[in-house]
Amino acid sequence: MFTVRINEGARSLEVEGGPSLLASLAAKGVWLPSICGGTTSCGECANVVHGKFENPSSVEKAILGEDRLARGMRLACSVTVASDIDIHIPDEVLAIKMRRVRVAAAREIARDTRELRLEAIDGDFTFRPGQYLRVVIPPHEGLTESFQRAYSFASPPGGPTISIIVRRSPSGLASVWLHDRLAVGDALDLVGPFGTFGLPEGSAPLVCVAGGTGLAPFFPIFMTMDASGNLSERDVVLVFGAKAREDLFGLGEFEAIARRWSRFRFMPVLQEPDDEWRGAQGLVTEALASIVGDSGGEAKTWSAALCGSPGMVKACERVLARHGIQGDALRRDSFA
Repeated sequence: MFTVRINEGARSLEVEGGPSLLASLAAKGVWLPSICGGTTSCGECANVVHGKFENPSSVEKAILGEDRLARGMRLACSVTVASDIDIHIPDEVLAIKMRRVRVAAAREIARDTRELRLEAIDGDFTFRPGQYLRVVIPPHEGLTESFQRAYSFASPPGGPTISIIVRRSPSGLASVWLHDRLAVGDALDLVGPFGTFGLPEGSAPLVCVAGGTGLAPFFPIFMTMDASGNLSERDVVLVFGAKAREDLFGLGEFEAIARRWSRFRFMPVLQEPDDEWRGAQGLVTEALASIVGDSGGEAKTWSAALCGSPGMVKACERVLARHGIQGDALRRDSFA
């Protein structure tokens, strides 16, 4: 057994050697941020840690970079518990608990895309718009252990129910279970909230780009701003990229917001439009370039928020960088 000292001994845990630090902490009810579920791809579980560890892998080096490694940061999913460890964990993260919910409703909102409405058994949900949770997928189809997958909150905070949006991938163990096995009335466990995704601060014109289910966190973000009246304070364009018309969802909600607020514009973009489609078409990068490159006779300094697959986010970042939009003016949330 080894000791994990949290925040200079404010809390100490006795853990067995062998598993990753991420898994060892989870077994004791301490939940570090992780989008990838411990597969060493998201970098969310990076922390300053002190102990005896194996040398970082090439993947860990690529994610953290030399500067963060030099400051003692490691990925909790990549280091094996083989000694006593000291780690600093923010109080906000230490407060995260596992919660049980029941499926209150489920509906298909687009091709291979399901919205799940989840009702808490033990009180209201508190989170910041833009954050995500992790769903605990139980053992099934020969799996002997549970695992977790991350999904953005897709409804505003403050009530006993929340929504998540799940796209079914034939090879995705979590998404197939959530589509094909989970039914209304079933119970499941959630862990969260996690994450810092949101909108850049300030009054600069804002362009948001969502790819597929990357639209999910923009529901609570803009529904909260709609309710508070904050959409009167800046020009906003929300670009939603999908492959075809049957992949679109959320049109009614965001078009209604656009009707209420003249400074809010919603732009669905289809890669493969049908003959009746009259909206924007092509890649979201093309729509993005046209927005930030069109000064309308007056130069604008844009800020941006991106959510979607890593490839989409990287492609949009390159477009934005050509127009000088980076650093604090850019927020991103990518998922595999």
